[in-house]
Amino acid sequence: MRTLIAAVMVAGLIACCHAGSGKDVWGIDTLVGYPAGEGRKEVPVQAGDTGNQTPIDLDCQCSDADPRDEATQTVKFGCWYQRAYGKCQETYMFDANAELAPEGFCQISCSRCNCCQSAWDVAQSLGATRFLQAAEVAQPSLKAMLQHPGFTGTLLVPTDAAWDAALARFQSLLQTPAALQELLKFHILPPEPVRRGLWTSPFLSLGPKLYTLSDGPQTLNSSRFALPADVTWRGGLTGFTISGPFNAATVVKSDVQACKAFVTLIDTVLLPFDPAGPEPTDAAALLGVQGCAVLPNSLIAGQEIKPGESNRQVCSGAGLNPGRLPQPVGCA
Repeated sequence: MRTLIAAVMVAGLIACCHAGSGKDVWGIDTLVGYPAGEGRKEVPVQAGDTGNQTPIDLDCQCSDADPRDEATQTVKFGCWYQRAYGKCQETYMFDANAELAPEGFCQISCSRCNCCQSAWDVAQSLGATRFLQAAEVAQPSLKAMLQHPGFTGTLLVPTDAAWDAALARFQSLLQTPAALQELLKFHILPPEPVRRGLWTSPFLSLGPKLYTLSDGPQTLNSSRFALPADVTWRGGLTGFTISGPFNAATVVKSDVQACKAFVTLIDTVLLPFDPAGPEPTDAAALLGVQGCAVLPNSLIAGQEIKPGESNRQVCSGAGLNPGRLPQPVGCA
């Protein structure tokens, strides 16, 4: 069990990009879109090197290393912002230490990787039409965030049938763009905050409490279940339950991989409000609070999910800056 969990964590931390044919050693064959005169650097030979480069058993070995300050080796602006600010072709993006990132910085976020898809494209391939329509018309729209190849997280995507059922019952609410955005954010799980591992079905088998990108205080949790004997780090487990405070959904397909994200299909739209009460009329009513919401703080420790040292908090209604969690604003 510990070996499997460790393998899953490694897969998540490698930015969810795989190689398994043995041909693509360290991403050599997946590099595209380089400006003239730039390319992959040669990794220097170190004392004790055997010269045998054995590929990790992944399908796509792209990386997404953040640029470092040359003097301090600290990250000032990560790959998400390098793309957002139009810096992908700057010279410093290819000045990486060859031991750190021989292919240059931000390979995935800058679309120089030809072997993985964005979370948006993966959801589209799974036929999640209603979810994508909702993400596009929400206010603010989540389309750009999900199309960014560097988006990192787990999407819990209700099937089209689930959306149709929710629309029939909560038509007015789901036609309110700001409220729709909050509902969608309730279906997005950011990475575990310390190790940056993504929530895939082997991790979910531990029965963790799950924080979402929603600005409200409600959380999710998955049912605890034993892993099948033949399960691998790729997961793909189905039939277990993810529950919110007011309803639950069954996982019908899990762990479909995007560049730095996973997409999991569920059979019900999860609700952050009580459907037995009055239907919320806007985003504030849907959240049901005017205070602070907790951000992820649970830690993965072996086979257990343990609470973090403290909850990090942000004001409810602070909104979502695409690609990152809301920043702390001093809530008590």
